[in-house]
Amino acid sequence: MILYHIRVLLLLYLIIAAQDIFYLLAFRKAFSGLSLKAFAEQRKAFDGVIAHRLKMIYGFLRHIKKK
Repeated sequence: MILYHIRVLLLLYLIIAAQDIFYLLAFRKAFSGLSLKAFAEQRKAFDGVIAHRLKMIYGFLRHIKKK
């Protein structure tokens, strides 16, 4: 059972870490011409779209840590 939780935590950690890698690789060239203010606006828009998915992942992490 503990091995299962370790696997799940590792998978969730990789999913969360992959977001930053995705931003770095996919948007680096696309956002290189944007000002800092425009980038912040775009990031807020993207985060708003995926926020509900992240809440499920973070909620599951909290649930496992309590056990």
